[in-house]
Amino acid sequence: MVSEFLYAWLAGLALPCALGWPLAVRLGFHEGPRALGMMAACGLSLLLIACRAVQVWYPLAAAAWYLALAYALALLVLWTAGDVRRALRQLLQQHANDLLLLGLIVAVLSLALNVPVFKGAIQFEGSRNADSFTYVSSARYMLGHAFDGVPDFSPAHPVFTIARLYFGDTAMQPRPAGEGLLAWLSAMRGVDPMYVYNGLQTAAVMLAGLSVLVFLPRRPSRGFGLLAWVMLGCPTLLFVAINSNFANGMALAAATAYVGLGLLTRRRGTFVAALLLLGCMLSAYPELIVFAGAIRAFALIGEALATRRLRWLLQELLLLLAELLLACLLLPWAAKGSWIDYLTTLHLSHAGASDQAGNMYAGLPLAAFALLLLGLSWQGWSRMPQAVRMRALGAGVLLAFALAQLLMMARGYGYGGFKISEYFVSLLAGVVVACGAVLLDGDTPSTSTRWRFAGPAALVLLALVTVWQDTRMIKRSWAFAGDRQITRDLVAMGQWMDAHAQDRLIAMGSTPTPFYYGHWLPYLTRAQMVYDWRDPDAAGFLSPYLKLAETHHYAEADLRLSIDDIAAPRAKQADDVAAFGRVHLSRR
Repeated sequence: MVSEFLYAWLAGLALPCALGWPLAVRLGFHEGPRALGMMAACGLSLLLIACRAVQVWYPLAAAAWYLALAYALALLVLWTAGDVRRALRQLLQQHANDLLLLGLIVAVLSLALNVPVFKGAIQFEGSRNADSFTYVSSARYMLGHAFDGVPDFSPAHPVFTIARLYFGDTAMQPRPAGEGLLAWLSAMRGVDPMYVYNGLQTAAVMLAGLSVLVFLPRRPSRGFGLLAWVMLGCPTLLFVAINSNFANGMALAAATAYVGLGLLTRRRGTFVAALLLLGCMLSAYPELIVFAGAIRAFALIGEALATRRLRWLLQELLLLLAELLLACLLLPWAAKGSWIDYLTTLHLSHAGASDQAGNMYAGLPLAAFALLLLGLSWQGWSRMPQAVRMRALGAGVLLAFALAQLLMMARGYGYGGFKISEYFVSLLAGVVVACGAVLLDGDTPSTSTRWRFAGPAALVLLALVTVWQDTRMIKRSWAFAGDRQITRDLVAMGQWMDAHAQDRLIAMGSTPTPFYYGHWLPYLTRAQMVYDWRDPDAAGFLSPYLKLAETHHYAEADLRLSIDDIAAPRAKQADDVAAFGRVHLSRR
C-alpha cells in the first residue's frame, strides 16, 4: 500500500544518508559532489553489513529494536563532531540548488517506477522476472530464524524451501544482506516484507545513482542538471529495479564508490572506506568484487605505465590485496559466504545457466557513450590535477567491461552479457559524468569549433535518449505489473482461506501469470495449495520441491482459486465460495 511504500522508500533513502554523511566527513570526504556519493555508499554499506552480521546469530524480528538502538547511538556519536555539522552547513550553502535538483529527479523517477503501487498494488513485478519472491521470502525467513536456523518447510507450507539457497550449511548463495535490511525495516514497521519490498528496492537504486558522484572531481560551472539526469535516469540502472535484481542493486553503491576511491590519493580514510565498501560487497553481492577489483588493478597499471612508477604499482596492488584480506578477516561469515557464492556462480555459468534469457548487448550503448566522451575529454583532463589518474580509471572501466563482454560473447552466454551490463552500469555512468563535467566546463583544448561542441552535443543526445528509453521502459513495466502484482484482494482471500478453508485442499486455477502467482499464493495463506503439473512450472519457484514432495494431488481438491485478468474482471459467480475483486474461490 502507499503508506508502506513511502515508509520503505523514505527510510531506505534517509537512514543511509543520515549515517553516511558523518561517516564520509570523518573519513575525509566532505567537499563537493563527491561527498554526496560517499555518503550514499558508506551509509548503505554499514547498514547492510550490520543486518547481515546480526542475523548470523539472531532472528531479525527479535533483534530489530536493538539494531534501532545501535543505529541511534551511532548517529549520536557520529554527529557530535563539530566538523560534521560545519561540513553539512557548507554543503547546503554551496550546493542547495543542486541538492534540490537531485531530490526532484530522485522523487520523479521513484514515483514513476512505482505507479502500480498508487493503483493498489502491494508488491509487483515490472518484467518477466519473478525474483521478488526469492528476496521477500528470504526476508520473512530472516525475521524468525538465525542464519543456521531450521528452514521448517513442508508440502503444506513450502515457502521456506527457497531458504536452502541462502541459509544454513547447505546454502548455495549465502549473501542475504539486502534481504536483512528488508527484514529489519519490515520489523520496525510491523508489516510483512512484501509491503516494503518495492520501496526499499527503489531507494537502493537511487542511492546507487547518487554514488556515481564519487567520480565527479568538482561541480561543473554549467550543465549539472544534465549530468544528474544521465546519472540517475540511466535506463539500465532503472531496469535493475524494474527487473527485481534486488541484491545486485543493494551493492551497486558500494562497488561504485570503491572504484571511485581509485581517483584519490591513498590515506587512512580511503583505506577504512575501502574496508567498509568491500565488507558490503562481501555481505550483499560478492560477484561485484571481481569486476571492481579488476578495474582498480587496470587503472593502477595504466597510471604506472604513464608515470613510470613500477615500484609504486607493486605497492598499490599489494595494498588492494591487503584491503580485501583484512575485510575477509573482519567479516569471516561474509568471506565464507562469498567463497561459496563464487563456486556456485562458476558451476551455474558452466552448466545450464546459459539457457537463461537476457540481452547480450544491453550494456554496449552506455559503454559506447563513455568511450566517446573519454576520447573527447582526453585533452581536457590535462588541466585537471587528476588527469593521469582519471584517464587510467576511465580506461580501466572500459577495458574491464570489454573483456567481460567479449568473454560472454565467446561463450554465447546472453544472460551473462545482460548481467555484465547491470554490474557495470553505475561505473560506466561514472565515466560519462566525470568526462561530461570536463566537457561542459569548456576545458577541452581544441582548434576546431566543431569538436569543441561535440562533447556537450553528445551529452544532450544521451539525455534525450535516456528520457525516451526511460519513458518507453517504465510504461512497459506498468503493463507487466498488471499481471504480476499482490493486491489487497489477494491478501484478503488468503486471510479468508486461513479462517475458513485451512484444512481443505485448494487447487490452483487459471491466473494471468501462473508462474508468478503459483509461488505467491502459498506465501499468502496457510491453506494447502495443489497444482496441475501438466504445467511443470505451475508453482513457480516452488515447483521443483512440490513436484517431488507433495502429499496431495490436484484431483483431490474440492475448491479452486482463480484470478481474473485485470482487463476482464468478473462479478461474483454462482459457484464462488468467496470472491474478493478479481480473486475467486469456487467449488470444483
